[in-house]
Amino acid sequence: MAMQEAAGTAQESNIFERSARANPPPPPEVDHSAHHHQASPATAPAQTGPVSPADSQTLAAMLFGEEKKGQDTPKAPATMPAEIVSFMRENNWGQKHLAWHQDRQNGKAPIQEGQAGNGVEFLAMHRGMMQMLRERFPQHAALFQGRNTPPLQGEGPLDPRMQTAYETLQNLDKNAGEFKSDDDLGMFIQSGSGPQHDAKLGSAGIHNYLHMRLSDPKSPIDMGDPTVNIENPQFWQLHGWIDNRWEAFRKARGESADSPDYIKAMQEGMASMHPEAAAGQHQHKH
Repeated sequence: MAMQEAAGTAQESNIFERSARANPPPPPEVDHSAHHHQASPATAPAQTGPVSPADSQTLAAMLFGEEKKGQDTPKAPATMPAEIVSFMRENNWGQKHLAWHQDRQNGKAPIQEGQAGNGVEFLAMHRGMMQMLRERFPQHAALFQGRNTPPLQGEGPLDPRMQTAYETLQNLDKNAGEFKSDDDLGMFIQSGSGPQHDAKLGSAGIHNYLHMRLSDPKSPIDMGDPTVNIENPQFWQLHGWIDNRWEAFRKARGESADSPDYIKAMQEGMASMHPEAAAGQHQHKH
């Protein structure tokens, strides 16, 4: 049964094409000072104050529902800790992130969105990003852990089919058998392109849907813009939840982290965002 119906598709509109139109590659010797996503670390968006390791724990608690009841929680910073934002910008992570998604829709990558292998590489690439950030910034590791729930803010209730998809993913201990593999699960989460699933599971594409639900075009860290949304704490909440759901699926199926297929997927996923990788650099399948 086709799962890309009108109500869901409106929220799942292609954020990567929209961002490419809004953020074309800059010509040589252009002054980037007016473009927030091209800014140097010195011109990063202002924060509410330095983010210490203790504040990272508080920020994680606020964003991810882990605060202690009855404890006053200070206002969260407007963006991620400054040293993490600087690392992302210095290593061109925004453009690499955009290119990763965009090239899987424009024919440049060896596997296109919705094709076999795309689901697991989607999961592995984002897990690799979180792993690299935890290793480089152990004092802020709490910001990049798996999460029990995603950010669900937005106008009105979730689309009914997305609500069903959310409930399916929250109960993978019971629903793991509905998905054939890591790849099948990843394609169901990522977007409406790819294999169709039983209607009882809900609409595919909750990842894109939630990005657009959280999108604010006026924000310098708009969740709908892949060049800057990695600087938004909600990005890591969403992908922390997705990563948590992947781990729950693997646990329910008795999968091992020593599996050659898993190790290969993680190596290729991390290579795409490695500091030395160029935007649009692809791991060719053999």
